[in-house]
Amino acid sequence: MPHSGWLLCYAGLHFENATKIAQTKGIKGRAKVLFAVNAKGKVADIKIVGKDNEGAARGAVMLVSGMPDRTLGKQRGKAVPVKYLLPVEFK
Repeated sequence: MPHSGWLLCYAGLHFENATKIAQTKGIKGRAKVLFAVNAKGKVADIKIVGKDNEGAARGAVMLVSGMPDRTLGKQRGKAVPVKYLLPVEFK
């Protein structure tokens, strides 16, 4: 699964806000979220594949579900979905 500059940039910019919200709710822990950018450029198929607790999982889903539309992945000239795995840690 690719790691992309846009993903790391987005996570870096928006993770601070998500962390502040998590801290006010007393959420700590780690979660790994798997998601796809579909052929239309929208984030889809968000799944938690590993978690310390439900709070961390909900926070990770919140972070990913707020992502804006992305540039399409292409293979042989056709738009294709691209999967990403993002580890998230709330301290």
